Amino acid sequence: MKTTPKLIALAFCILLFTVAHVQTAQAGDIVETSIDGTFNGWKGETIWKMDNGDIWQQSSYDYFYSYSYHPKVLIYRDGGNWKMKVHGENREISVKKLDGGDIVETCIDGNFDGWKGETIWKMDNGDIWQQSSLGIHLHLAIHPKVLIYRTSTGWKMKVDGDDEDVAVKKLK
Repeated sequence: MKTTPKLIALAFCILLFTVAHVQTAQAGDIVETSIDGTFNGWKGETIWKMDNGDIWQQSSYDYFYSYSYHPKVLIYRDGGNWKMKVHGENREISVKKLDGGDIVETCIDGNFDGWKGETIWKMDNGDIWQQSSLGIHLHLAIHPKVLIYRTSTGWKMKVDGDDEDVAVKKLK
């Protein structure tokens, strides 16, 4: 089989284009990190804090349960959307990155024992938040970290170490 110089040059150009394209995608369109803590799947507008400090939120509706601790994740751009793939899982979910206006990171000032209907929490940063949805939930923690984040229907609070979140409204 005879290989012409033009064919070799064409193959080399294709190889260079492919390598350049992959390197460009890796630079800004791919995030490799791990979930900081427990992964329990997703159930609507689930959020995850990553080891690199980013906070990502589920942006398409789906329910999936799976448990793992501190799993590696690959977050990548798919067209105009972001997708997250958890290591060891055969599913992925659409996500969006939360930024400063969509999230409050603080701690509850004192003990946390869950919520009972209109429970009020004072935070270390001076904010005061109140439960705004019906429900009772028991979970005990001392001075826990919390993520309070904006959803399509208002604000929710997630307490570190608790799988449940609660709808809240800011009082102060």
